[in-house]
Amino acid sequence: MIALQNNGDDAARAAWSDRMDAVHHRCSAVISALKKDEKLIKGLSTKEATDLLWSQLSLANWECLRQRCAWSQARYIKVTRQTARQTLI
Repeated sequence: MIALQNNGDDAARAAWSDRMDAVHHRCSAVISALKKDEKLIKGLSTKEATDLLWSQLSLANWECLRQRCAWSQARYIKVTRQTARQTLI
């Protein structure tokens, strides 16, 4: 999908954008819930926290850790969860 998007395929670009928007929207919902429960770390706005979580869950980070660094999927999930909690709560 990313390769098609970067090769000028408008449909692929739109589909990828929709997927990234959906992930960002879900991150926003998670952060809003943390904020409502007064669990969001002080010093980050809701927007900043949403953007940070979204970037932590990016495909680029997954590819780097899973493919280039040879992390297992289980390790990736564990560390990503742990890092998100330590960063945002």
